[in-house]
Amino acid sequence: MDRGMRPNAATYTAVFEGFTRKEDKAVEEEGKAFVKVLMDKGFVPNVMDMMEVLKGKPTSVITSVMSIVLEVTLEAKERAIKAKLRGGNAFERKDYQAVVDAYTQVQYISLNCPLSN
Repeated sequence: MDRGMRPNAATYTAVFEGFTRKEDKAVEEEGKAFVKVLMDKGFVPNVMDMMEVLKGKPTSVITSVMSIVLEVTLEAKERAIKAKLRGGNAFERKDYQAVVDAYTQVQYISLNCPLSN
């Protein structure tokens, strides 16, 4: 991704699937950390495309892969909500730099997280 290359759904789904193969919670947590790194670099997982790639796989694999991505995106949505509240509170205090900072964070999360809107 640093070189301008963008993974497609088959590529990133295969990587996420690798994190679920051992049915090890520590490895699954590494997968979640990996998704966070990718999202910080502008990666946006497409859940519908992932489901298409996972079609025909065992239910346990589908569930594990989707839980990695969805948990991370739901955490991002929670961060966006908190940042939006911080921005509103800062506006009431007339702390406009804090308003800009908070809403910039909301915008960044919205652009980089498919479930944040």
